[in-house]
Amino acid sequence: MSSYHAWNAWFNRTLIRPDGIAFTSTRMMNAFIGKTLTEVQTAPGGQPRSFRWNGDLWIVDQVMKEWQDFDYSPLSPKKDWRTRRHRNYFHVSTLSGRSFEMYCDRGTKLGARITWVLAKELS
Repeated sequence: MSSYHAWNAWFNRTLIRPDGIAFTSTRMMNAFIGKTLTEVQTAPGGQPRSFRWNGDLWIVDQVMKEWQDFDYSPLSPKKDWRTRRHRNYFHVSTLSGRSFEMYCDRGTKLGARITWVLAKELS
């Protein structure tokens, strides 16, 4: 089997065993989205409760994981406290059963505008 066919088989989640029998794999890829969200409803603690993406309203069923990112941008010429990122990340599952990674970018300056970004859909 050529490397192209092996990749295509993996990407389409159909695998070929050495004896030539095809079977369906449950492996899925994370899909990058990277879109700024304009409408996000949050709980009192700042966790997302719902968001609008591509015209659809997504209701968050559960926040599965939450963490903060205070790292520096790889494009930052100078690494000091003023150029540090201030993001809260969330892995959420929706009522429809789909899972997403999203983050709240709090900006680098006091009083900066908060931006919500839908980073990717998780498998």
